[in-house]
Amino acid sequence: MTEAIHPYLWDKSGAVDADVERLESLMSGLRYHPQPLAWERGIAQPKSRRFRVWRWTAVVAAAAMVLVAAALSIQSRFTWRPGEPWRVSALAGNPSIDKQAFSGAARLPIGQVLETDSQSRARLHVASLGIIDVEPGTRLRLVATTAKRHGLALDYGTISAHMWAPPFSLSIETESAAVFDLGCAFTLHAERGGYGTVHVTSGWIEFESADRRVLVPQGAEAVTRAGIGPGTPYFSDATPEFKLAIAQFDSHPDDAGARAAAVDRILSTARMRDAFTLLNLFHEVTPDARPQVLDRMAALVPIPSGFTRDDLLAMRQPALAAYWGAVHAALHLDNPKSWIMRWKDVLGD
Repeated sequence: MTEAIHPYLWDKSGAVDADVERLESLMSGLRYHPQPLAWERGIAQPKSRRFRVWRWTAVVAAAAMVLVAAALSIQSRFTWRPGEPWRVSALAGNPSIDKQAFSGAARLPIGQVLETDSQSRARLHVASLGIIDVEPGTRLRLVATTAKRHGLALDYGTISAHMWAPPFSLSIETESAAVFDLGCAFTLHAERGGYGTVHVTSGWIEFESADRRVLVPQGAEAVTRAGIGPGTPYFSDATPEFKLAIAQFDSHPDDAGARAAAVDRILSTARMRDAFTLLNLFHEVTPDARPQVLDRMAALVPIPSGFTRDDLLAMRQPALAAYWGAVHAALHLDNPKSWIMRWKDVLGD
């Protein structure tokens, strides 16, 4: 006799047997619950511990390779083959190298002269550290190029430099002063006879002659004169009266009366932002004029705590250094050594 087959066992239709119902209840915890595949969920399947260790080892190794490559790239950028000519590109007209006009690209060897006439402009690649745009009516020479130091001489004309390099990688001589780049962007103008100006648009430069050295920060400028050298730096947005008084002070080094009158005008027209100029002036005036300059400075930027007016008048170095820091902080001036943060200023080569 054939045993009847219950439809419930096949398609859950019909009446359920009591034993089957009890068995289903006992085994319900083992029922299969379908899950979406890993690729359907958009996540990776669980990996073994060995695979996870291998994966992180690979990630660390890749990161190390990237860092090494970056370090080698930076090192190669700051290293130049001594004596190798610099690349030059004509931006307009026909510049010349040693009187030979060119268009397109050329090379500037050590000792040779790059000139632009009234209709031409050129771009000079400073080793691999930045660029210098040579404006019309300019003559300059490549004086030296070594592994890490490079030198130009600007006979006359105007150049605009955009550098990203450690301090003192580039120096530019003029008839009355030299500019040392501290990792920045600046425009330098020189005239026959020794007069010149420098205007800093990013970072700092050092303006130096045999007798004087000044630091010029972003947004400031300074003048150099034959027989005198670099003058007192001032911000470009200073008032015309302030600038004129600075020029009178700097251009009359041996005229005590003219200098005293200039100091009076400088102090009466100084803004808070001009405290940087007054701090430079403080080192240049006579000891008798220092109290007058210091009192005006202190009204703009207070003397740091822990130091006194007498400390500064006695030119004690710790007090001067602390006041220098206070002026920098008050004017939000960055550190001349922070050149590496100005990578955007180099336009590429």
